[in-house]
Amino acid sequence: FGFIPLLIYVLALAFPHIFSGSFTIAAILTASTLFLLGALKSRFTEQNWAISGAQMLAVGSLAAIAAYLVGQFLSGLA
Repeated sequence: FGFIPLLIYVLALAFPHIFSGSFTIAAILTASTLFLLGALKSRFTEQNWAISGAQMLAVGSLAAIAAYLVGQFLSGLA
């Protein structure tokens, strides 16, 4: 699942004229992958698939925001 968001960048190397908005596409693929992973998790936790998918998407989004903010803070120190 971790490779799916990176797939667009691999394809952009091969076909740069087709994949110009790589970041936006990668963000959409990341969100979709997180939701799908959460929905699949529901098969083992007996939780509603939509709630499980939304929780995974929320946690992943918060982790991405936290990583971005830490990176911004650390880049300000240099």
